[in-house]
This record gives sequence, C-alpha cells and structure tokens, in this order.
Amino acid sequence: MRALRAGNKYLSLLTLLCVMTFPHSCEKREDPEIDTHLGTVTDYDGNSYYTIQLGDQWWMINNLRTTHYADGTALPMIESISVWEALGYDEKAYCFYNNNENNEAQTYGALYTWAAAMNGTISNDNNPSGVQGVCPDGWHLPSDNEWKELEMFLGLTQAEADLKGLRGTNEGSRLANSSDLWLDGYLVNDSAFGTTGFIAQPAGGRRYDGTFDHIGDNVNFWTATEYNNIRAWGRHIYSSYTSVHRYYNVKSDGFSVRCVKDN
Repeated sequence: MRALRAGNKYLSLLTLLCVMTFPHSCEKREDPEIDTHLGTVTDYDGNSYYTIQLGDQWWMINNLRTTHYADGTALPMIESISVWEALGYDEKAYCFYNNNENNEAQTYGALYTWAAAMNGTISNDNNPSGVQGVCPDGWHLPSDNEWKELEMFLGLTQAEADLKGLRGTNEGSRLANSSDLWLDGYLVNDSAFGTTGFIAQPAGGRRYDGTFDHIGDNVNFWTATEYNNIRAWGRHIYSSYTSVHRYYNVKSDGFSVRCVKDN
C-alpha cells in the first residue's frame, strides 16, 4: 500500500472548501493521513467543480451536472417516467433526481444513462480510459481500472479490487462526506468517514424503469467499462456499509458521474 502522508495545510483548505460548498453538510473531522492538493475545472455550462489529487489521479469532488457536451451539443433531458422506461440501452438521456423538485441538482448533480456518459465512445478498460464522454475538455470518464487504482491507493489489494460486490474495509466511508445527508448507518459511524476529501454524497439514482430511489441512502457512479451489451460496471457507496461496491448495472439506469483529469 502506498504511504499516505500528513498534510495539515491541505486539511484546512478542505475544511474551508466543504463549508463554502456545502455550508449545512460539514462536520470537523480529523484526517492526518491524506496529503491533498486542490484545483478547479469548469464545464460547458459554466458550472465549476473542485478537484483533488489522490495518489497519481486528479478527481472531481462534485458530481457532474452539465447539460451539454464539451462541444456544446445539448444532452436530451427526460423527465417522464414512461419515456425513460422506454429508453434503449444505447440511448442518451439525463435528468435530475425527482426532476429537481427540491433543488437536488446543486447538491447532487445530474443522473446520466451510460450512453450519455460515454457520448458514443466504445467501452474502454484502459488506465486512463481516454473516454472524454460527458466530461469537460481535459477530463475523462474513468474506467473500471481507474476506479481500482483509487481503491488500491486507499488500501485494497489488486485481488480485492478485482472482486465483484463489496470489497475492502472502510474505503466507502473514507470517500463519503456530509454526514447529515446520509441515512444513519455503518458508513457515517466509521471513524474514518469523510477523510479523503472525495466528498461522495448520497445522490441516489434513477432506475431503468424511470423511478427515482435511494437519495440519502447511496450514490452510484458510472465507469467507462461495459460488462456486456446491456450492462456496464459501476461503483456504489451505501449508508449501511463502510466499503465500496463494484457491480455491473443496466445501461439505462441514471447514475452520477465523476471525471478524472487527463495525464
């Protein structure tokens, strides 16, 4: 496991960042391990996202909420349950949780089908993936292997990272943040909750049948790597577990997206 170093000045920046970005969702937490560096990136719509260096990777620490690709092409927004349910596995669509009824977009970002996240690019499991997809210029949708790199930076072995289902110990708790948004459970009660600065928040998702569910209970992220022509690999963090879940999901599900900076 790669050594993790103390970074007190960066912890102060993370505390300030969390208060500025999510003023009602932050608690002071001790994190003597992660040496982090902060940056920003802006999408086509003008939304700005904070970014963080974890190991050799730069990750967004907010869920993507753009409504356009980097070239200005608009993504198709679908609010109707029946229209979403009728989507094919290769159709692009995005939405906001509950159609943004309670301003969920600002906190949780958008939910994208896998085709929308990929923007017509074929599946890739390389590290880096090289799939810009819905990400801003200079950034890309991380592959399954890039997620594994993050997880191994946090302590998983290669053999553990390759497993399907829940793996590791408390990596999910470490990647999560904003305890008042999460349902009470093992995730938020782990002593290492919120210590990486990744700020995973419980955005829930939209099922392939068009229904919304699990806001407050979990967050789901797409990878650039498909499992077959119907499903693609994703990552999931649940309120009831401290580890990270790896599984293949129906491509017409609506999931969150985090982007990784190009090398």
